[in-house]
Parts: sequence; structure tokens; C-alpha cells
Amino acid sequence: MKQRLVDFIIILLITFSLGYGVAPWITDRIFFQVAFPQLIALEDFHWEDFVFKLRPDKGREERITLINISEGTRLDIARQIEVINNYQPRVIGLDVLFNCPGGIKDSANCPFGMDTVANRALRNAIVKSKVVMSSRVWESMAAASDEYENYDSLELSDPEFSRFASHGFSNFVTDNVDTFSVIQCRSFYPSIMNKGSRVNSFAVEVAMNYDSVKANKFLARRSNREVERFKEELINFRGNVGSYYYSVFGRVISKAYYFDVIDYEELLTGNFSHELIKDRIILLGYLGERYLDDPAYENRFYTPLNPTLAGRSLPDMLGLVIHANIISMILNEEGINQLSPFWDFTVMLIVISLNILFFMNLLRENSVWYDSLGFLIPVLQIIIISWLRIELLSSFNFRLDLENIIYLLAFVTFAVNIYMGPGKKWLALLDHKIKAKKTALPEGIRQDPSTKPD
Repeated sequence: MKQRLVDFIIILLITFSLGYGVAPWITDRIFFQVAFPQLIALEDFHWEDFVFKLRPDKGREERITLINISEGTRLDIARQIEVINNYQPRVIGLDVLFNCPGGIKDSANCPFGMDTVANRALRNAIVKSKVVMSSRVWESMAAASDEYENYDSLELSDPEFSRFASHGFSNFVTDNVDTFSVIQCRSFYPSIMNKGSRVNSFAVEVAMNYDSVKANKFLARRSNREVERFKEELINFRGNVGSYYYSVFGRVISKAYYFDVIDYEELLTGNFSHELIKDRIILLGYLGERYLDDPAYENRFYTPLNPTLAGRSLPDMLGLVIHANIISMILNEEGINQLSPFWDFTVMLIVISLNILFFMNLLRENSVWYDSLGFLIPVLQIIIISWLRIELLSSFNFRLDLENIIYLLAFVTFAVNIYMGPGKKWLALLDHKIKAKKTALPEGIRQDPSTKPD
């Protein structure tokens, strides 16, 4: 029994060494990347992308309307807010910062800050509205030296605007995916601690002003420690603006627009349905100079809804639309739940251990099924686990992060074969050599001191 326990522990260590040591070292080598260049295209792929792309449409989000400010001035935006107010929206989310670089107002570097007519019009429009304005959080050089992120600076619009509105930070959690600063967005911080105070994100603050019960319920999912340590939340992406289609494994999938959008000119000319504003959340922000046909990719991100499943096409979603997806997720109570890292590791350890014990026993019995089952069982487990992950996320918004199990299952039978075959023979040979050396030692050295004559 003791020997079996030792064998199990050694095989478990070999499995983890192969999975987390040898395999990553090999795949990082240039010769491997040259031999398998297609793997580079999969670096930014996450299994959740299957779910977000393949699940059926849920219909339109009828509580949120996006309005394009285009290249409008402060006076133009004030006019837009005045028009919107005529149709009684529940709340307006204004994803724009109205301030001057460095806080310095002068006609050369910040002419819009000196435009008193436009600023007065914008301030009056905000005063008469229920507005949430976006802000930015920053991490100073001193704070960046901490082990954890520490956003110790909050950038607001000028006080003449911000004091008449609530605000939330518009930062996303992003990863750079190329040298041209094209970034990928999959998650966000619902709230953070800033100088000891809790600050909500822009999307959460907008949702709070629309339905505080659901917004608070969403925030309650996170402990104070998770807020302090900047635990991010996955965004449950439901859709984009405009209709689009893409191909997955040869299957063409078409998606209808999920959010209603009103362009700059449509709003000011009255060429829109008034129902798109009344009692709705209105998100005002940049959607392109020429609406959705704008070829510029400023403020666009890669998301799981990108038409290309692996590799990269063009950035697919504007920042304002990402905020809309987050708000929709909160109002629909579709936040993605997942196990803590501790339980992820515990489940992984149990599954890998059971596999090792099964194959150790099968090999000891010299079963004729060992070779066949050594391939079939890991493959079946990988298929079942993959199906389970997709089904749980699609139907119950529960993310089961079993990627490490799938990865390590590929090394279990290899580790069992290495140790139970050449490994044990090598250890037996090493043990024999050690004993032989002890036998060859001089008699005086080998003699037990307790047996010496007086």
C-alpha cells in the first residue's frame, strides 16, 4: 500500500511537470512555432467564444438605445440632450470626458474649454437631465509599484458639468494583441476602491440609475476583498449594433442587431421613432463619424463576437456598445458565475488523481484493454467536459474553468507509462547500484558501532 502511494505521488508529479513545464517549454521554441504556425492564431482564442457565437438570438434589448454624437461639439451634444429630454428617457449615459489636458484652459491648447456659450448650454442641458457621466481611473507610478493594482487617481469632467451628474469610470480590462495597440476586451471591473472610496464603473452606475435593485444585486456577488484586489467580471456578450454574419466550421450564422441606434443627424432632424427614447436608457457616445459605416477603428475592440473564431479579422465592437452589453447583462441578471481558483484546482486534482489510479491499476493487471482505453477514456472525458462547459455557460451562465483538466488529461497515460515502465526500471537499477556501493565499503566503515568489542 505504501509503495502504491509513492507510485501515485510520483506519477502525479510527472503529469504536472509534463503539463506545466516540459510542454510549455517546447511550444515556446521557435522550431515548434515554425512547424505548427496555426497555433499562433489560437493564442487569443477562449472556449467561451463558442458559446457567445453559437447560442441563439435572444431578441432585441428594448431598454437601451445608443445615440451617436459623431464629431459633434459641446454645443451639438447639448442640443442632443435637449432633444432627448423631450421624450422622457429614464437615464442618460454620457460616455464623454469634458475637460482640458492637464486642467489648463487656454485658447491654443483647449479652445472648447474657453467656449463659454457652448459650455453654458451643455451645463444647462445636464442640469435638467438625469445624467451619468463617464470618468477615468489612473494608476500613478507610486501605486504601480504595489503588488496589486491601485487606481489612486480619478479623472472627471470639469466641475461645471460633473457636479450636476453622477459618474462611473469607463476603463475596460483589456489585453494588447499587436503592436498597433489594437486591444481585446472580455471583462471589466464592476467597481474598484479609489483612495478608500468605492467607485462604480460607468455601466454599473447607469444600471443603478435605471434599476437599483438589480444593480445592487449584481454588485453583491463580490466581496469587499474582491473589490480591493480588482477581481474582474466576464462580460456576457449578447450582441452588437447592426446586422452581421460569420462562418464557424463552414456554418454561416447570421445575427440581427441587438441594440437600437439613432445617428446624430436622425436625432436632430426628428427622423426616428419616439419609442426608442421614452423610458429607456440612452447611451450617448462616439459611434463613428459616419455612423456604423465609419472605416476608422478608434475606440474599437476585439471581443468574443469577432467574426473570426481564431486569429484576427478587424476589431468588431465600439466601446459604447460594450457598455451597453454590460448594462444589458446586469438588467437581465445574466452575470457569469464561476468557481473560485481553489475549487477549480481541487476539481482538477480529483479528476487527474482518479485517472492516474485507474490507469495504474489497469497496467498492473496487464489488461489487454490498457492501450485502447488509454486513448479512448481521456478522449471521451475531454469531449464530455467540453460539452459540459459549453452547456453550463449557455444555459445557466456558469463558467466551469476546466481547461487545465483537459490539458493535463493528455499527459496522464504518458506519465503512467514513463514511470511504470522505464522509470521504475531506472529507479531499481539506481537502488541496486547504491546497495552495491555500500557492500563494497571497507569492513570498518560498514560495521555497526554498537557491535564493537570493549
